[in-house]
Amino acid sequence: MDGNPDEGTANRTECGNQKMNPAEEHIKRLREKTRKLIQAFEELKKENARLKQALAGAEEKMQDWRRRTEELQLQADVLRLQSLNLSEKDKKEIEKRINRYIREIEKCIALLSE
Repeated sequence: MDGNPDEGTANRTECGNQKMNPAEEHIKRLREKTRKLIQAFEELKKENARLKQALAGAEEKMQDWRRRTEELQLQADVLRLQSLNLSEKDKKEIEKRINRYIREIEKCIALLSE
């Protein structure tokens, strides 16, 4: 070698038996780590998009359930007012049914909120 730095590098890369110098090894490790980070970043971007879509769907369902709950609550109030002319037994039965429906809807809302 006559002092040309490229000449030494060419010899090392041509001859597969020789070890890379520490700087080359460091660069190779950095490139590999960078490649893995970029790959992980792309996967996380895809997962993030999927999760955003799932969240939007769940929020929409929750809004629907809230609207439905409000409608049922209004219907329950109307039934309570109308049931004033019913016997006590009938009133209690209707109230039990309405409360059961409300509990079921609240459970659904809780599941969607998770």
